[in-house]
Amino acid sequence: MWNTMTVDEVRRNMAENQFDEIPFPFCKEEECFPAHATVLTSDGSRRTMAELRLGDRVLAVNAAGQPTFSEVLLWLDRRSTGRERYLLLDTEGSEEPLYITPDHVLFIAPDNTTTSATAARRVPAFAKDILPGHLLYRYDPGTGSLEAKRVTDVRESESLGAYAPLTVEGNLVVDGRLVSCYTLQCRQHLAHLPFAPYRLLHTLRSSIPLLGDLLLSSPWQGEDREEGGQEGMHWYANAWYQLGLWMGYPFGETCYPSELQRYHYPRPATDPL
Repeated sequence: MWNTMTVDEVRRNMAENQFDEIPFPFCKEEECFPAHATVLTSDGSRRTMAELRLGDRVLAVNAAGQPTFSEVLLWLDRRSTGRERYLLLDTEGSEEPLYITPDHVLFIAPDNTTTSATAARRVPAFAKDILPGHLLYRYDPGTGSLEAKRVTDVRESESLGAYAPLTVEGNLVVDGRLVSCYTLQCRQHLAHLPFAPYRLLHTLRSSIPLLGDLLLSSPWQGEDREEGGQEGMHWYANAWYQLGLWMGYPFGETCYPSELQRYHYPRPATDPL
């Protein structure tokens, strides 16, 4: 079905079948970036998702909207083989599109005058809800700040691998665009909360390594941590996901439909490309 549908047809199908299963391809639990997607690390190097390791510090944004380097705590999902389907978002000022799965969360700016990426000025939205005209946050290495840039095109493609890192901040900059670490839940405070115990244990690990290793390890996870050997969904993330399914939580439900329409600004005729 996906192979024969255009993006517009997918959106029309979603509008007509709001309570049916969304016909997007499965990236495990829709939370991934491809192997070639890049992040900026604290040592100034740019690494692909395939090269990224736990403990690396990558470019993210704090609550005040300031760029910061945030540690990668775990892989919510990591699969190095197989080709997955992605949405590709083109934005002004970027040569390469952002590859992202439909139910992954990113942030749009609330208006054309936005110059800050503070938490209050970041509107979380699923990638599947993004349209040309929405404003995403793009990192400008020249100024060291994030600027709101307009989405110019949305299309689909496939790419190798599926990676979903979780940082301390709960967000990161992938291929120059600010995105959330989370999927299926666009209310970021709710997505962030379940991982508070894990973050606490991670802090304990820094102080008491043996205790932290014991509490954070899993008998079925136990792959090579330093080499990023995990394959599949992380046991902790999977436990919360299964609990949500058991409780009937509406994963993937658009949080702010009216805001998405309000924040969808057509390009002024005088705007240059």
